[in-house]
Amino acid sequence: KTVYTLTMKERLQIHIRRVRLPLKKPFKLSHGTYKYRENVFILIKYNPFFGVGEATVVPYYGHSPEMVENDLEKVGTEELYEFLTKGRVKNFEWDIPVETMPARCAVESALIDLLSQISGMSPGRYMGLVDYTIPPTSYTVTGSTQDEVIEDAGNSPSPILKVKAGVGDDWGIISKLTEEFPGYSYRIDANQGWTFDEA
Repeated sequence: KTVYTLTMKERLQIHIRRVRLPLKKPFKLSHGTYKYRENVFILIKYNPFFGVGEATVVPYYGHSPEMVENDLEKVGTEELYEFLTKGRVKNFEWDIPVETMPARCAVESALIDLLSQISGMSPGRYMGLVDYTIPPTSYTVTGSTQDEVIEDAGNSPSPILKVKAGVGDDWGIISKLTEEFPGYSYRIDANQGWTFDEA
């Protein structure tokens, strides 16, 4: 559902929506196992264009969907309208009135999305990236045992595996992965699961 809608001069609207995103597989971290993520989206509509930004809510960083939702509600249409119409768009000369980083990320992402559409450019070109290529992404493998991780890695559409460490027999799992998938590249993400000495 739409949490609220504010209108400014019938052209500018802000919609905030909380969405529960079920995960295709349980996501195992050193902080616990997650079966879904509940994120908050902001849509900034400036007819006929609209930009969308996502606030990723990570519980172990001290954020909740309610906190981020309330933070996003501080974004007012009046100052946003001025930002969009007074020539202040290129250098982001606007102190976004939010406190949490997920909310700030959502607003900035929505504005980049919106402004690139208004400018007739891709978001990358709008941000000044003229000659750029999209870097290859990785597939995150999780699991507490070697068998779980090997089975998950077999589903990877990418030759780059990101291994979530700190959840089990890390060295045994990594060794088994490199044995089973020798041509792959690996990114090890301990995600606060290792001490300094272990790292």
